[in-house]
Amino acid sequence: MKRFVYLFMMTLMLPLFAACSNDTEEEILLPQETSSSVKGVETRDADDRPYYWYGEYKNGYKIYLSYVENSSFVLFYEKDKESLFNSLNELGVDCSTIEVGDYSEKTNLIIEKGSAYDYPDDCRWIRVDIPCQTLKEKLTDAIYISPLVTNVWGGSPFAISNQIMVSFGGSMSALEEIIKDYKVEIMGRTDLFNIYFIWCTKDSEGSTWEIANKIHESGKVLWSQPCSHGLGASALC
Repeated sequence: MKRFVYLFMMTLMLPLFAACSNDTEEEILLPQETSSSVKGVETRDADDRPYYWYGEYKNGYKIYLSYVENSSFVLFYEKDKESLFNSLNELGVDCSTIEVGDYSEKTNLIIEKGSAYDYPDDCRWIRVDIPCQTLKEKLTDAIYISPLVTNVWGGSPFAISNQIMVSFGGSMSALEEIIKDYKVEIMGRTDLFNIYFIWCTKDSEGSTWEIANKIHESGKVLWSQPCSHGLGASALC
């Protein structure tokens, strides 16, 4: 837990340090194997490179990533495991070799629980070496599916989480508008920087990455950043 809190605090403070040392927008590349990172399929810049925002609105930085070809992260409920694995078998996947990981993002930092707070209790995740779009069409029981990514220079693959951290300083009406527009739910909130944890599903209006970027670029929040999931480790925000 101490390691989690340390990484959490560093994730939050790095954008502030970056904003203080640079007055103009520029791209930077930060190590992402154990800190926050994301992967989306819709949000890209003019060079068609995937990215997400790191830092405060108008003073932030684009973090660029690379796709891992034909590898995906799948989040699902334990009760749907059998039917989901049956669908994977139909795609030629040997499910006996798949490692199933527990998905729990509950922390003592969340002091106010939202409607989606209990969801992770029954959630599991797997890595499947099949293109994301193929899985989205076949795995109708999945909660969320996303491609894997790496840093632009390589490194170990990691996955998008279906969560977004939003540092919010406006009226509740703006937050309610975000929830309605993107079909997301509040998982919880912490007093630390007034951060809300947003829960996305396959029914949300876009990928976690896309939604996080759109919220960030709207200027209605201090900053918005998706969370990553290190394969073989607990999810980190």
